[in-house]
Amino acid sequence: MNTTAIREFFRFVFFRTDCTLARIIAVICWVTAFWLLVVVHNANADTLFTTKWHERDYQAVWCNEFNGEVEVRLRDATRVDCVADIDGVAYAIEFDYAKKWAEAIGQSLYYANMLRREPGVVLIVENFDSDMKHINKITYAMQGAGIRLWLTQR
Repeated sequence: MNTTAIREFFRFVFFRTDCTLARIIAVICWVTAFWLLVVVHNANADTLFTTKWHERDYQAVWCNEFNGEVEVRLRDATRVDCVADIDGVAYAIEFDYAKKWAEAIGQSLYYANMLRREPGVVLIVENFDSDMKHINKITYAMQGAGIRLWLTQR
């Protein structure tokens, strides 16, 4: 795309036209052209048009799939990510990214005790290869602890 021609067009409209509306339109067009040329052209399309999911997005989708209740508030003002009955078992479920696996175990045990339910952890896996070390750690740590583990990804 020839940026010199675009620049000359906008200079003509902006400086050689007496109409204020034409000047406003020229400014809007100039800003749009700048954004298209610089930002979109130089950016990676993957980062522009994909959005990062947050923990609450995973909670909403996963918990809804199991007809659970999201963000259940306890009497001490803490919140359980999901409370659901799955396969006839009542669970208090904590969601966390794979790298925060240890926190997820502690929170699920606490919430399960507060609600008199079984503890569960949904580990959010963003990149299976790099998160595998965390999956191995949580699997080893949970042996015999009675905590159910699920993995989810986008």
